[in-house]
Amino acid sequence: MSEKKRVVSVKPSPGAAAAGMVIAALFMVFGLGLIYVGISENGGEPGLQIIIGLFGVIWAVACGAIFVFYVRIYKYWAAHPQKGLNTIATFEVTDATGEEADEPDFDARLRKLEALKRDGLVTKEEYDGKRKEIMKEKW
Repeated sequence: MSEKKRVVSVKPSPGAAAAGMVIAALFMVFGLGLIYVGISENGGEPGLQIIIGLFGVIWAVACGAIFVFYVRIYKYWAAHPQKGLNTIATFEVTDATGEEADEPDFDARLRKLEALKRDGLVTKEEYDGKRKEIMKEKW
């Protein structure tokens, strides 16, 4: 059984960048709300308020970084609409069955050949020759 590996590239689109900016901004508002709850003195437990406030700061900073990331992607697309975007991630993927990904499996090839014969697109001789060829292959 041979393994076929292929490379898959991830390139966010302008729409994905815009959606990322909106979502990051909404989450940042949530983080700012946590900061407000943490610093306000509304009779809550002081230790808990500090923890909530610190979590809000970490949350807001992370959302700010995500927002800036998507702004940069969106600006790149705006400046270079035809050029496209550089790949931000590349993955090597192995076919799950371990078979060559470019060729259909044994069963599918035989069924396709049978359909071609049934539809009259190949002669009986062509069918027999190709079927023998497929049957000789390792399966």
